[in-house]
Amino acid sequence: MGMKKTLSQYDYLDDGHIYEQHKVYTDIEIDTCTVVGSTPQSAITSRKNEDAYAVLQAEHMIICGVFDGVSSQKPIEGLVEMTGARHASHVLRGALENIPESILTTISTSETKHILNYLNDSLREQSSHIPGFVYGDIHAMPASTATVALIDIQEKRMHLEHIGDSWCILFFSDQTSSLITVDLNKKFDEQTFTLIKEIATEKGITNREAVKDERVKHKIRQKFSEYHNRPDGTGTGVLNGHEYALGYVQSIDVSIEGVDRILLGTDGLIPPNIDTSTAEGRNQMYQYICTGKLAQLILEKKDAEDKDLEWHYLRTKHSDDATGILITLSNG
Repeated sequence: MGMKKTLSQYDYLDDGHIYEQHKVYTDIEIDTCTVVGSTPQSAITSRKNEDAYAVLQAEHMIICGVFDGVSSQKPIEGLVEMTGARHASHVLRGALENIPESILTTISTSETKHILNYLNDSLREQSSHIPGFVYGDIHAMPASTATVALIDIQEKRMHLEHIGDSWCILFFSDQTSSLITVDLNKKFDEQTFTLIKEIATEKGITNREAVKDERVKHKIRQKFSEYHNRPDGTGTGVLNGHEYALGYVQSIDVSIEGVDRILLGTDGLIPPNIDTSTAEGRNQMYQYICTGKLAQLILEKKDAEDKDLEWHYLRTKHSDDATGILITLSNG
């Protein structure tokens, strides 16, 4: 494998709306974005972006990843100017950009977890120097989701490693699509949403108001403390440097023959009125990215959020950080 180069160039400290486009090979396009979550009154908040992404090229390979930092339930002493979520996602971004080529060349089967293993080790190493980091304490270990794809243009195959609720969708030239990542968070999120609806009905208030109820806050804390990287494999996974994280890594190898577009994203990129687990929902996403790529999808996401002031489409915050990587292939 020849020398790899980093394509993504966004400034770590720039937390506005960031879009980049890259042409690779003859007519393969890569469209990327990262946007801070906002309120209906503010396009950009002062809060730092807790998402990150990276795109690299090495000969006939494209390596890309999206990372969604997971909010800690208590502050970490040594992280004065940033959250644990931001620290984790941006450390993982840097680790992927500097991943040794020896790791990339050993990936040959769907069973390998070499990339996320390396990223998990890198996060532990860089976090261990932070005052307040405690290995084994879920509240004192910065964490993030990760969805990383290694795309072999020459062989028309993709190796993907994934953990958490970020995701990857394949759109085929025959107008079909496939959500190939598994979201283990979904069943726990649905429990929280059910509780929100019950409280809203009980109190005669909106879903948005119900989220402030202490029972919902407790449910969210419980998910974090009791289910993240459970050693028995019955919880949800995050990269936080702990060895148990690898038990939650999904690793697959798929053909991209006939694939038109590959879309990786964090959960905040999905408009609240779209369900990507359905063909109909994925088709809506496809129409947006065909119309105006990721910029159009972001506009639709914000419009849907801002019109839904009472949160009929259930969620626990008005607008989450949103990050995506769209790869348009030449055989589309």
